Amino acid sequence: MHPKNVKDSAEELVIKFLKKNTNFFINYPEVLKELNFPDKTPASEKIIDLSAYRSKKISRENAQLIRQMSEILKAGKSHMISQKRVLRTSLRILNTKSLSKLIDVIVNDLGTLLACDMVNCFFTGNTIQHKYISQIDNKIATSYFRDKPQT
Repeated sequence: MHPKNVKDSAEELVIKFLKKNTNFFINYPEVLKELNFPDKTPASEKIIDLSAYRSKKISRENAQLIRQMSEILKAGKSHMISQKRVLRTSLRILNTKSLSKLIDVIVNDLGTLLACDMVNCFFTGNTIQHKYISQIDNKIATSYFRDKPQT
């Protein structure tokens, strides 16, 4: 056997091996560091600049991760703002001294504290008399609040 054929045969074996083991460089990335790739891709389409390919791929993944982190941070900021609103509202409600003041807080301040467009306060009984509370029928309340009609 002549040396040229031996070289071609070894290259063919490597090519066959890599085609069968497509994850070889993923499993052994240190091997890629040992290989020499041209810095610039010549006009020939046979040579592929793996370094440039990996760099572009990493850049795309990095940009995607930055977008995801930005979205997560925006969501976190929104959640923190909501938590602060709920905390302020809870403290305001806990600091009320009477039922009348509680109803005033619910009707007048709850919308502003929680950034709501509208707040309504209803009662199914007739034991509370307040100018901002509307009485509704128990059947209507039950249809909206199935398990607890006395909400």
